Amino acid sequence: MRIPRWHRLPCLLLPVFAASCHGTASAPQADAAPDQGSRADVVVSPDADSPRTDGAASPDAGPPLDAAAQGEDALPAPDAVPPLPDVAVPVGPDECPLLPDSTLTVCPADPEKASLAIVDPDGTTRYACAYKFVPLSSGWNFVAPSNTYVATADECCGAVADPRPFPDAPLTPAGFLGKPHSADHIKVQELENGRDGGGIKHNPFAVVLTDEASGHALMTLMPMWRSWSLHRETRMAPDGTGPFRFLGSIDWVMSQDAENNIVIVVGPEVYLPDNQRWGHPTLGACATRGTAMALNGGEIVGTVLDNNSGRFGVDPAGTEEALRNAAEVFKARGVDITAVKFN
Repeated sequence: MRIPRWHRLPCLLLPVFAASCHGTASAPQADAAPDQGSRADVVVSPDADSPRTDGAASPDAGPPLDAAAQGEDALPAPDAVPPLPDVAVPVGPDECPLLPDSTLTVCPADPEKASLAIVDPDGTTRYACAYKFVPLSSGWNFVAPSNTYVATADECCGAVADPRPFPDAPLTPAGFLGKPHSADHIKVQELENGRDGGGIKHNPFAVVLTDEASGHALMTLMPMWRSWSLHRETRMAPDGTGPFRFLGSIDWVMSQDAENNIVIVVGPEVYLPDNQRWGHPTLGACATRGTAMALNGGEIVGTVLDNNSGRFGVDPAGTEEALRNAAEVFKARGVDITAVKFN
């Protein structure tokens, strides 16, 4: 049994009125039929984490790159930022040894391509291939489908590729939750070395849902995040970085670790004064890195769980059945989810 440790940690979380999505909200039902249809290729808007098919800028796009030069958008100095509320958040066992690590490397002979090395805890390394760097979306777009990988970095950089599917995750007591797949795209501001790649950054406000107590803490914290977004307030992160401003969206990512435990990470989309938003890939259960692999992902809007993620929510295996089962896991861990919205 995994018993969480407790300590006092200043944290924040909250659902937000995220960008509207397609589909209608409905209460979770155990007998929902899965949608086996595949998704069309999408174009990601410049600052939004949700997919668009027209390539136009989203009305819910994040702040400009140079927010510090925008007058009222300029963020205050760290010593002028209010302190974080002291909220008790349960901390589970260290997930770092149980989760994959990842590093993006630009191809030496073709800087428009890159390989994302995904290293499992047992040392097994697989590569997701970024076939194009897109300035419009400020990031790397990966070869579809995202549930496939290649065995060597060279296959991402011009050698003949032999793609194969990622191994399926073992079925959980919660039922089918999706299939492991890499992010559809990763933005430069989410990488340690920006355009040059490196590891995926970690959102310092991310919270790992381990049990009912952590879910109850999340329900307490989410209204704070929402308030800070609506009032354009800024906060330093628990690790001392920042100051950050909050975009209003609350993201979630679900995966399985090496022991097949269901791992859920929730966090707000945030941005720094000279940066754009940090999205789903920065939600890591390990505090030193983000996540390159997931079963599913989306947003929490009020008490509705959706799969509105342009990174992890567009995989064909992300069916309505998987979303409904994910909602049941959230509820079992103390989060008030009353409906799902499948896109």
